[in-house]
Amino acid sequence: MSRYTHAALLGLLLVSCRKESSAAKDDASPPNGRFDAPFANIAAPKNEAVPSPCTTTNPAKTFTPVGESGNGTLALLRWHRTNGRQTLAIAADEDENALQVVDVDSRMPLGTTKLAGKPTRILATDDGRIVVSLGDTHALEILEPVPDSGFPLKRRCLVETPAEPMGLAMTKDQKTLLVTTRWEPTLSIYDVATMKSQHTLSLPRDPTTVLASSDGDRAFVMHAAGGIMSVVDLKGSPDKPKEPAVQSKVITTNQFTNRSFGMPMAPQLDIMVPPSTAPRKKMRRAPAVKHERIGSQGFVLARSEKNIFAPVVMVEPKPPLGSSSGYGSAEASAPAVVGEVATIDEKTGAIQIKQAGVSVGPKDCFLPRAASYDETKDELYVACMGIDSLVVYDGKQKHPHDYEKRRIAVPGGPTGLVIDPDKRQAVVFSSFAGAMTFISLGVATPRSSVRNVSESTTKRVSKKKEEATEQQDVVSIVLPDRKGLPAEITLGRTLFHASGRRKVAIDGRVCASCHPDGRDDGLTWQTQEGPRQTPILLGRLSKDTAPFGWLGDKNTLPSHFKRTIERLAGTGLKDSERDAIFAYVNSLSAPKTSKTTNAIAVTRGKEIFESTETGCSSCHLGDATTDGARHDVKSAQEFEVDHRFETPSLRFLARSAPYFHDGRYGTLLDMVQGCDGKMGTTKHLPETDKASLVAYLETL
Repeated sequence: MSRYTHAALLGLLLVSCRKESSAAKDDASPPNGRFDAPFANIAAPKNEAVPSPCTTTNPAKTFTPVGESGNGTLALLRWHRTNGRQTLAIAADEDENALQVVDVDSRMPLGTTKLAGKPTRILATDDGRIVVSLGDTHALEILEPVPDSGFPLKRRCLVETPAEPMGLAMTKDQKTLLVTTRWEPTLSIYDVATMKSQHTLSLPRDPTTVLASSDGDRAFVMHAAGGIMSVVDLKGSPDKPKEPAVQSKVITTNQFTNRSFGMPMAPQLDIMVPPSTAPRKKMRRAPAVKHERIGSQGFVLARSEKNIFAPVVMVEPKPPLGSSSGYGSAEASAPAVVGEVATIDEKTGAIQIKQAGVSVGPKDCFLPRAASYDETKDELYVACMGIDSLVVYDGKQKHPHDYEKRRIAVPGGPTGLVIDPDKRQAVVFSSFAGAMTFISLGVATPRSSVRNVSESTTKRVSKKKEEATEQQDVVSIVLPDRKGLPAEITLGRTLFHASGRRKVAIDGRVCASCHPDGRDDGLTWQTQEGPRQTPILLGRLSKDTAPFGWLGDKNTLPSHFKRTIERLAGTGLKDSERDAIFAYVNSLSAPKTSKTTNAIAVTRGKEIFESTETGCSSCHLGDATTDGARHDVKSAQEFEVDHRFETPSLRFLARSAPYFHDGRYGTLLDMVQGCDGKMGTTKHLPETDKASLVAYLETL
């Protein structure tokens, strides 16, 4: 069947959708009509006898969730009607600041409901309410379908959160809502019935997806930067049973590789040859080199009955010295990026990753953005941005990534994926293309069709994937009445995420590989010039932040961008494509912050920053503007040719750890305590002044 509906059909749909959209405006406001006032209806009245405005008006469960939501930008609801059941697909459309509703059975768009902000994730509760995290402001929005008509959606209330809510999950008993916030890194815990806040826990930077364990005792959180996974004990410790506790770990693996042949091997260097008629001799083999990979792109979690799966990308930012020509390894036998699917033990939080990951080349899933598990066929579906495909893995295998079964092409930018187990259908929302895709799952696949990708060449694997895709029953529709983004920004966003095309890097990496959402990966990469920490791009591409690069030897952004592509051995981009990427990054804005700072401490910190005693402001002239000069702060390694580094912008400093060109400082306090006069003088400050200076830096 065709992947897209015909224009004639869409023309008919437009008329219907406009009527529904008009009806939506009448029911768009909450009961108190105060959506124009931020958080006017957040808190439940002090009189507990009066219900919270967030509680459900659907006690009979006319609408119930289908499959797992909260993991992406799509939720499915089953509408239990007197004359049968109907399924609604509800997509969080970031470009339109709205929810798009589609009748899954007829594949007809029903209309649009505008939101109070930009949606990042969506979750359906057990009683049919819709929870949407609004990333550009500190809020969740709660909505409900209208029992009589299903659509339009009725906007119920706003719930305040720390800045940039993202991941959503519920415990199995449906009583607790878990929310990760990325800009202010926290895990917030809410009562589902009233949406009242119960706890807020600090987390390492950039938490994205969250998933509760099957018994509800733990929460697993993936982080977009630093290769981190956090395990939260929701019951707390024995001495503090009601205080949740957090443990964070880096997803990492060590791999020993024979550099001559790329064969995995044990770490020993010397072996003994069995004796014959000759005397026993000691022989040497090619030296084994230690390769440490770190998990990146932590945006996804999915669950089966037995396991939790974490599709990630294992990167090697620090290969052995001398083997790097760009960022990471230049050796084909030890690629800098390898797709992977980690499995997590629910009981212990242990992470299982294959020591020597199998690379399927530049077309691997380097930007996983949603996932869902099909229990019937034991298959893990992963929505991969960049290659715009669903990659299907064999979930029964110990290392699913090595057992890829097929790929299914979908429209650009897949960010939402839910499997309907009853109707044997997967539904995908592609946010870049504004399209919904419906994929029939069919019956269980015979075991003989599963193959290990390590046994096939990339060419043969790709051919089999194409054949499998052609056999799928796949239908896509483009949602009507979307304004979308300006053409240049749309192109830039596509190119920023277009992994696998070799334009930016020969190994398939792309801008979003190191700069997810225009930010940074929290890693320090080995280059020919020395170790270089990935800088954040958000808010740092304007002229007042020039020159560019840690060495500050490129006065213009195009010249710096060209050198980056040369380092990565990319084939290059047209000037118009390059400029479109710049336009996209410059269009990104930081979320609003909800954090109340200690005004006294911030004021004192600013005084310290601007004082001649510390010397901070002699080079850093503000949050973004610098002196544009290069300085030797005695931080370069001996082998580095140039020991002078450009003064970096401080904009969004608190969101871009670690610090210094080589990432030597893990926190701002570490940096303040380490400055002994070679770059400012703050090490001598009293502890209270150090804390005040950090408080000020966190506001930049």
